[in-house]
Amino acid sequence: MPNQEPSTATAAHVERAEAVAARLKTDIRSGLPANEAEARYVTLGPNALPETKVSFWKLYIAPFIENWLVIIYLIAGVMLLVISIIISKMDFSAFTFVFVVVNAVLAIFQQVRAHKALKALRQLTRDKCTVIRGGEKTEIDATRVVEGDLLALQEGDKVPADARLVTANNLFTNEASLTGESTPIEKDPAPLNDVDVGIADKRNVVFMGSYVSKGNGLAIVVATGIHTEMGKIAGELSTLGDQEIPLIKKINNFAKYLGILVCTMFAVICTYNIIRNVLEPFGSPLDVLRESIIRAIQFMPINIILLVTVILYTGVLALAKKGVIVRKMSATDALGRISILCTDKTGTLTKNEMTVVHAFVGGKVYDVSGSGYLPDGEISIGGNPLGSEIPPALRELMTSGMLNGNAELVDESRRVAGGRKKVKATRKVVGDPVEAALHVLAEKGSMSKARLLSQVSRVREFPFDSELKRMTTVYVQRDASSGPELQVYTKGATEIVLGSSTTIMTDGGPVPLSAKQRDEITAVMELWSEKGYRTLGLAEKQIPGARNASGLTREEVEKELTFLGFLMIVDPLRPGVKDAVKACESAGVRVVMVTGDHPRTAKSIGAALGIWKEGDKIVEGNEIKSLDSAKANDVSIYARVDPRDKDIIVRRYQDRGTAGRVVAMTGDGVNDALALGMADVGIAMGISGTAIAKEAADMIITDDSFNTIELGIREGRALFAKIRTIIYFFIYTNLIEASFLFLTSFIPGFALLTAMQVYMIVGMSHAVPPLGLTFDRTAYEIMRERPRNEEEIFNKNTLLLMLVHMGLLVVGFLVSFGLVYPIYAANYGMVSESELAVLMNRPRSVALAIIMSIEVFTIFPIRRPNLPVWRSFRRDLGPILLLFSVFAYSNFVAAYYIPFLSDIFELEVPAAGDWLLAVSLGIGAVLVLELAKWLIRKYRGPF
Repeated sequence: MPNQEPSTATAAHVERAEAVAARLKTDIRSGLPANEAEARYVTLGPNALPETKVSFWKLYIAPFIENWLVIIYLIAGVMLLVISIIISKMDFSAFTFVFVVVNAVLAIFQQVRAHKALKALRQLTRDKCTVIRGGEKTEIDATRVVEGDLLALQEGDKVPADARLVTANNLFTNEASLTGESTPIEKDPAPLNDVDVGIADKRNVVFMGSYVSKGNGLAIVVATGIHTEMGKIAGELSTLGDQEIPLIKKINNFAKYLGILVCTMFAVICTYNIIRNVLEPFGSPLDVLRESIIRAIQFMPINIILLVTVILYTGVLALAKKGVIVRKMSATDALGRISILCTDKTGTLTKNEMTVVHAFVGGKVYDVSGSGYLPDGEISIGGNPLGSEIPPALRELMTSGMLNGNAELVDESRRVAGGRKKVKATRKVVGDPVEAALHVLAEKGSMSKARLLSQVSRVREFPFDSELKRMTTVYVQRDASSGPELQVYTKGATEIVLGSSTTIMTDGGPVPLSAKQRDEITAVMELWSEKGYRTLGLAEKQIPGARNASGLTREEVEKELTFLGFLMIVDPLRPGVKDAVKACESAGVRVVMVTGDHPRTAKSIGAALGIWKEGDKIVEGNEIKSLDSAKANDVSIYARVDPRDKDIIVRRYQDRGTAGRVVAMTGDGVNDALALGMADVGIAMGISGTAIAKEAADMIITDDSFNTIELGIREGRALFAKIRTIIYFFIYTNLIEASFLFLTSFIPGFALLTAMQVYMIVGMSHAVPPLGLTFDRTAYEIMRERPRNEEEIFNKNTLLLMLVHMGLLVVGFLVSFGLVYPIYAANYGMVSESELAVLMNRPRSVALAIIMSIEVFTIFPIRRPNLPVWRSFRRDLGPILLLFSVFAYSNFVAAYYIPFLSDIFELEVPAAGDWLLAVSLGIGAVLVLELAKWLIRKYRGPF
């Protein structure tokens, strides 16, 4: 049966490798027989972490019931449908179900789409690995690795499972995705004495998800899939429940109040209709119940559900084009409410591509343009490009850097989101990124590693030692007559390499290194280090005469060196990041850097981007647990952070008693997943992110760039502004309309508007212009506004404006009532019902024109409450909203003049004076709203 518990114990690190091999019945040299490996695969199942399975209920049923508005409509719709079938009247129930079903279908479609995108993303990251089976090396899919397999690990490989080392030759692995430690860990196959040691201290074990950054080795697989350390963390994350999305929470709160109002209105209307039916029968009990339900749900803004879903869906599509995969549609609103953005440095603010930007050689500083691993750029001094005329001392330094390393650069292409250019050329580093940077520097000086290796052969390597802080390689000339027999190249910490040197290279050759020069070089190096640059010293040495390289000792080789100079290396900032940070800051979003780097390096980058400012605090990882939530507001950089500290940082900012912010957290590692799940908005990296981090996050940035996050915030704010305007519109229209219809329903036989005229308002005024709002342009000043409170849709200023707006619509209804009621009062009981209806056609037609004019015209002032309407027209009025509004109003007017439609809606063509009254009230409402907006902004601040 697949996924059985493995037979191996969890303490393989205390056993000898031979004992582990014997227990797992594998050969320590030739691995498992191929047929045995296949049998174990059938028994244990694939070596993969379980994908998060979304239940049928959550994927297909929840969208129908996650919103209280939908639930209320479903209940009312079902009741109406049953009653309508019984009494053979089918109208409003079908209308209700259309909105509910379309809304749910869109929500379901987006959730399925997001899951497919995640699945495609996983397919892009499927890995291969090399195993030894039956004594032969075989490349297989990592999912087919089984317990007992013998892994052959090489530089650049991704470790497919937890495995006990058998051999290790200068083997270093990067376990950042698991432990958060960015520095490669040196591995040693010797058994450990302590059973209870942490993951980072198990030096004889390699773990699923880590990378071989240097060296090679053999290892026996001891755990696969969910039984690996990564799998155990994935299991723990399954206990972390989904948080309710803020937008859903707010709409549900709003819907609960509406639900109470609807139930109250239903009780009142039902009681009234029952009494009325007893006194003057007008229908059966089911007729009474049906009419009461229809009257009650007139208070419910049915269009809100569909239009909010459409807005969110268009936002999801827009975000996808910008490189953001949204896992849950309603999470897009949370993006726009972010007030604290905790972001990784490496790969998010920076390109995660080590680059040499300056070289200090012979007392001169050379500048190197271009960034990343493509050889685009040039070397210059004082602004003057060197071209192909590379000074001898600089050429020696570049030769040393290119030959003293093992990294390889592999050309590849990568798909990018958005824009016309879907694929861009790039290079993948196999090995140490710093060594790759030295390789690229030499290429910018028109040097070729292949050409150099055609002249020399490597005969010895002294690998990097964390205590000695240096690495050395020894080469022999292929043509012994062309120069020294042995050539030594050393690189490492500048102060260490400089301390081992007795001469210094100049363009004229080596000269003695004086104490004064040492001090000057040290001072220059410290100055660049303080600026946040990583410095790397290089040196060389010639060993004349025929020597056997294998007999050389490290101490002998790494002394009396010739100092070539040092390089200034950085992980360059992503283009546009500084502007993106500035845009976030102007929007009231505090950007906080969370990094494992040294505080000095973090401060330098933070200052360059505007994240760190004078007076801001920098807190190191060991101080985070004791950090007070109130003091967290003064912190702009967290340095030397363990990923396990990220959830503490999130809690500090989410503390409602002090900070009370909406917090976003970026992450890519397994140990980031808990913080991603706890944050209001968890943002995983699509390229560097682990599968677990992506599953825990609310959204995934496909290009790992901070710029994309800023675009996401902009889009989220635009969505919120649209949603707020639409909800505002439906609250004020529905509340006033339903109140008048409710109050006038107590006048026997009176209706201010006919049922079809009410449907015209719902189908035109309530549908077309608000639909245009969903496709409206983003406000010009959207990133200059403050973050919105997490709990509220409207602030007090918006509510005040809404009261004014309601008053204007009340005036319109009072005028309409004044036109219609006198005709009713003068003729009720004097003529037949059909004759009374004809007499009331004209005043009702004018009343409808007044209500439509006010509702359609005032769409424009409320779309930009912080701007005068004429300025918003000039800045960002999109054609869609204008066309939709014109379409709605012109079709409404046309209905008066088209006989077929005028008969359906019981309309008469108003006189010119009537049209003038309706349009004047509409324009007057716009002017009053503009005055109210100006007064509120002046005395109470922005909306």
